[in-house]
Amino acid sequence: MLTWVKEGGHLLTVAGAAGHDRYHNPSTVLQAATGIEEAPHQRLMVTNAARLIPVANATGDLGPFTAFGQSTHLKHELVGLSRVTVRPGSGAAITAKFSNGTAAIAHNPAVGKGAVTHFAFMPCTHFNQIDPFKPQPHFNNVTNFTDGAEKYVLRFLVDAGVTPRVRVSAPEFAAGAPPQVETPLIVSSDGAVLTLLNWRESPVDEMEVSVLLDFDVEKVTAVHAMATANTELRFSSTASAGGEYAVNFTVALLEHSDFVMLHKKQA
Repeated sequence: MLTWVKEGGHLLTVAGAAGHDRYHNPSTVLQAATGIEEAPHQRLMVTNAARLIPVANATGDLGPFTAFGQSTHLKHELVGLSRVTVRPGSGAAITAKFSNGTAAIAHNPAVGKGAVTHFAFMPCTHFNQIDPFKPQPHFNNVTNFTDGAEKYVLRFLVDAGVTPRVRVSAPEFAAGAPPQVETPLIVSSDGAVLTLLNWRESPVDEMEVSVLLDFDVEKVTAVHAMATANTELRFSSTASAGGEYAVNFTVALLEHSDFVMLHKKQA
């Protein structure tokens, strides 16, 4: 793993990660190379993720977030308060802090040719509270259940150079904020199916969608679960030098969900 990072890989770790070898003997190999150090601590088992509660507040340059654990009186063992430090001269820095001033997120942008970001807690665990079988508000699921850490995870992906296959944009999306529209893409020999899931507080009007595929398409259709205007979509397809195609179209209205079929152009 360390060799992969030094050759240009970007690694995201969480509390307790890489602290032991395959035989569960303590290991400080990664800490020595990155300068991000975490004091040893006892592993605590989580019997039921749905019982996790807020145990610490933190903030960084992208805004506040909350760490979740099992109980507040165990918070020092659960979320890494006072456990994570950065070694002077290593190039590592603390990029977000808990309310008591200790490290919540640390980052070293130059571990060889790669980079390492360490979370002193388990980010985004509060999403487990979304229960499809329990009555929820009409919208606002993600807004109600996010712990605020997802924007830091997304920045890690951007810094790592991850190119998303699907991009969405709309006038109501705030600049730099996660759009809160999920876009799972399933590709087959006959084409692709794109699921659009709206986790926002309200429907999305005139959402522009761009899908990167390794084949050209001849037609784009939608289930039109929410708007008849989405039945057959006007689209454009632009070939890149690498042989991929950027397919662009607009969804007139997305309430909760819709399914878009990208039909493969036959040779």
